Amino acid sequence: MKAKESRFEFGNPAKLNSSGFEVRQPPNRHAYDGIPPAPEHVQVQHAARTGSVEITTAAVAGARAYEFQVNPGDPIQETNWQHAETSAQHRHLILESLTPGQTYWFRVRAIGKEEKGLWSGPLSLMMI
Repeated sequence: MKAKESRFEFGNPAKLNSSGFEVRQPPNRHAYDGIPPAPEHVQVQHAARTGSVEITTAAVAGARAYEFQVNPGDPIQETNWQHAETSAQHRHLILESLTPGQTYWFRVRAIGKEEKGLWSGPLSLMMI
């Protein structure tokens, strides 16, 4: 028995493009095209151990990873920023072994498909 041939073909790009109708591309939720925006709702708080801090951020649509930086000095000086972690798995980070009594600055950015995003505003916290 031969299968009945359908007049409609789904998923044939050549036929779809020649139909005269506008063809929409499906949204890509897994990669951000262009420069991702700065993360919002970044929070910095003391973690359980002395000299440790927890940094969290809201998700950025299409982000593949998040990069965290720490700064023990003047946040205006770009050379003071130090890489803390890049994570494709988490939007939070716990940093340990920071000096009690010292004020640190923290920031985070999303990393998209091809571009690194804008940095969040810097947040400070004195270690206890």
